[in-house]
Amino acid sequence: REREVLLAALELAWQQEQYEQVVRLMSGLAYLAGRLDNCQQAMRMLQRGLCASQHIQDEHAFRSFQSCLSSVLWSVGDYRRAYRIWWESVTGNDMPGFFWEPLRNVVYLTDIVGASGVVEDFAATLLDGKGHEHPGSNALMLFMRAFYARLTDDLDAAYDNLRSCLQALSEHDASCHKPFFEMLVQA
Repeated sequence: REREVLLAALELAWQQEQYEQVVRLMSGLAYLAGRLDNCQQAMRMLQRGLCASQHIQDEHAFRSFQSCLSSVLWSVGDYRRAYRIWWESVTGNDMPGFFWEPLRNVVYLTDIVGASGVVEDFAATLLDGKGHEHPGSNALMLFMRAFYARLTDDLDAAYDNLRSCLQALSEHDASCHKPFFEMLVQA
């Protein structure tokens, strides 16, 4: 019931061209989009958030909504478009702040860059220090590299990446995700 009320509020704000309200509502609803039974409804919601964030020039929200839209597209098998939109969401002037919400996307991100055959290129781009200083982002990239090293039976590289991942996590401020992510890396 609450979901329907929030979706109705989003639609009303959109119709009234209250773009700041649309972005605010979509910020809370974005993660729900991937759990809706209706993929078209999820994409329509996210498109509204994307358009509204462009209207108010909120790049962070725009990129976050792109990431969520990519996830929805990935779940319905539109892999090329999902990858293109996701890549656009993480390549900008600086590292998006939502990137350190890795537990929502660890498997998805790993899958999308691995299936596209660019996990090493992507990791190198982010780890070379180009425009970001976020230890959480480094930890996620190191985890992804370790994941793929493990899949290719390069256990030494996997171990080295996981050890570096734990080091990056130790430099990161506490968050609600950190203890769980640390356990995942240690496991």
